[in-house]
Amino acid sequence: KYSTIRQVIIETHSKELTDSIYSILQSWGFTVKDVSRIKRTKVVKNIIYHPFCFFKLEKINGYNTLKQSIRYVTRRGSSPVAADNKDSGQRILYGFIP
Repeated sequence: KYSTIRQVIIETHSKELTDSIYSILQSWGFTVKDVSRIKRTKVVKNIIYHPFCFFKLEKINGYNTLKQSIRYVTRRGSSPVAADNKDSGQRILYGFIP
């Protein structure tokens, strides 16, 4: 079965769902990688290179990422990357057709 979809990113919030999505994507021929632990430098570069996109989305979402990042840097809150936080079931899966 041919599909025009060659890449997909899916966020999950439980181990069971992560395992299920992982299996489904592999059965469809995707190579799957867990990209939950992102490099901070890459995030900062993306914000610097695409500030208008970042702040447009931040405005729509009540500046939540920015607020959480400030709390994290000032040691008053947890990491804005949910996968970094203990007991977080969040995972971000990247699937692609090689």
